[in-house]
Amino acid sequence: MITASEIVARAESGWPYDSVPYSQSQIWNDDDGSGPHVGGYRMDCSGFASMAAALSTAGGGLNTVTFVTTGAIKLIAWADLDAGDFVGACGPDTYGDNGHIMVVVGVDHAAGTYEVLEQAGYGAGPDRNTYRIGDGQGRDYLPYRLSTLEEDMALRDDPDGAQLIYRVEALDQMREATIGGPISGESVPMVTFLKDLAAKVDALSTGGIDVNALAAALVPALLASPDFIKALTDAAFQGAQRAEGE
Repeated sequence: MITASEIVARAESGWPYDSVPYSQSQIWNDDDGSGPHVGGYRMDCSGFASMAAALSTAGGGLNTVTFVTTGAIKLIAWADLDAGDFVGACGPDTYGDNGHIMVVVGVDHAAGTYEVLEQAGYGAGPDRNTYRIGDGQGRDYLPYRLSTLEEDMALRDDPDGAQLIYRVEALDQMREATIGGPISGESVPMVTFLKDLAAKVDALSTGGIDVNALAAALVPALLASPDFIKALTDAAFQGAQRAEGE
């Protein structure tokens, strides 16, 4: 599993800009930029995208056909395009020069543009370019997202309009957060609540209770409760703020 921010970081730092010759057969080593050798990723667009997504190096990475046919990426709407996604002409009949795939490293929906890093066939790369959202560039380019993408632990778009409030790097950053009200009736540390919940689930499972069936019945109701969601997000926000201040 990999997050969108990790895909962007690998794309930005994996290969030295404008330094990797384009080739649909040669291999560039994994992602430290030391030079071409057997065992890394192909020096073409899909090899670069495979490197950014930390996919297998078998065969030098996926190609524009197998990115789709293996289910590694899935179509998304242009309105949902975000950094860490991909744009390209992919799928059946896009072998070789018929296809292309780019790693999205930035999106400005207000301006209607997105920024990519791409290993194109017109010289050494990767190159940084900006395109219009929704522009197929004459090649039926479409937006895609990694199917196994792991969500970044972040809250976006607070009521005051901030783009990104915080990112929780690890569970211990929530050690001072509390949760109460709709769950326990009193304020308790978030980590204590989670550990207690895990212990109760384990006890139910040991006792022969069908935990999956129980969760299927309870979770939708909990997630539909604004108070429950607010308690969780408030607790995470408070914990992250305190951790950042230490």
